[in-house]
Amino acid sequence: MKKNEQENFNIKKALKVALGVLIIFAIFYGLSILITNKDKATYNVQTSEEIQNKEILIGTAFNRKDNEYLVVFYNKKANNAITNAVVEYRLKEEHLPTYEVDMGNGMNSSYSGASSNREATSLDELQINGTTLIRFKEGKIEEYIEGDSEVSEYLK
Repeated sequence: MKKNEQENFNIKKALKVALGVLIIFAIFYGLSILITNKDKATYNVQTSEEIQNKEILIGTAFNRKDNEYLVVFYNKKANNAITNAVVEYRLKEEHLPTYEVDMGNGMNSSYSGASSNREATSLDELQINGTTLIRFKEGKIEEYIEGDSEVSEYLK
């Protein structure tokens, strides 16, 4: 009889330990769910801020989803004045969607040239010479502006 009682005691003890482990696991699982959901909310905020930046590669300049939009081509590291002008333009109540192409980025630099092509109809024909703003309408160049001061003035 003592062996049966000892086995029952060991089983009860094992069940208590297993129950304790399950409770601890459930607590940690619940905490991790709370923390994960909190991180997702923070991540979504960061994602919307990143979308607001709207820096694109030059390869997508002709095919944005917007019907009419601006693309500013400039070297972001070398030209804070244009960055500030773009930010101020985006703060206006009524403004076109505005995208930035960092010509200092190696993936965009092959489109830099000694001369520009104002009549480009596709990416293959596009050449950028310095700070340039292009207003696109239905994927076609509608307006082409070159020079730091000219682009800044247009964005005011």
